[in-house]
Amino acid sequence: MKAEYREVRLKQLFQSLAPFADAKPVARPVRGWLRAVREALGMSLEQVGRATRTTKQRIQRFEKSEAEDRITLRNLRRIAEAMGCELVYAIVPKSGTITELAERRAR
Repeated sequence: MKAEYREVRLKQLFQSLAPFADAKPVARPVRGWLRAVREALGMSLEQVGRATRTTKQRIQRFEKSEAEDRITLRNLRRIAEAMGCELVYAIVPKSGTITELAERRAR
């Protein structure tokens, strides 16, 4: 990629990823986000199952697979939508900004 385009892309990514900076230190709940959100909303496995036209056992498997890092984005999005939520994800540098990471890698 040409340097000028790379610079523009870095600037765009920096702006897009800025809202995620505060989320970096937030640890995922031990049992996963799906279960934590479902319980916080007071929804049962059956209610989420009905909303996704599946069984409570399948929802339970989705929750377990999410907690074990084995769920697909498609299923994660599907269950989130059933609970009235939206899946938001990003790939962010472990430390600093995307611009700083790019500069470190260039050195």
